[in-house]
Amino acid sequence: MKRHIGLFLLAMAILILGTLPLILKILVQKIDPITLTWYRLTGAGALLAAIGGRTLLSDLKANATARGTKLVVTTGAGLIGNYVLFVTGLLYLSPSTAHIVLQITPFLILAGGVLLYREPFNIRLVLGVLLLETGSALFSTRDTRRFAGEPIS
Repeated sequence: MKRHIGLFLLAMAILILGTLPLILKILVQKIDPITLTWYRLTGAGALLAAIGGRTLLSDLKANATARGTKLVVTTGAGLIGNYVLFVTGLLYLSPSTAHIVLQITPFLILAGGVLLYREPFNIRLVLGVLLLETGSALFSTRDTRRFAGEPIS
């Protein structure tokens, strides 16, 4: 049963991340970036509370330490900044350009973990980088003629 839930969540994540720049580009023309981000985070928080319920709250209380609280606040501030700046960037960029930026994000997160948090660069990370590079190469080398306006034969 848990595998079905995981597969469903994976499919939803792929669908959401694949269409996110296009949807946000449409919305940012009607709603300012800060309000749009507020709605996104409030909706995510409500959904998380509905799924996690009391168990989530008790787990958070049980694992709360001074260091953990600082990390959560820092991470939350970083995510809010990321979301607001990403949506603001859509005012100036096309959704396809924003999607390419999203493709670079995992590499930047990996570099931050290794450089800032001193995570060991072991074989699992090397394999992850290779998989990311392969996926990015497949994404960026797809047939670009249709974007250039040339007929595809």
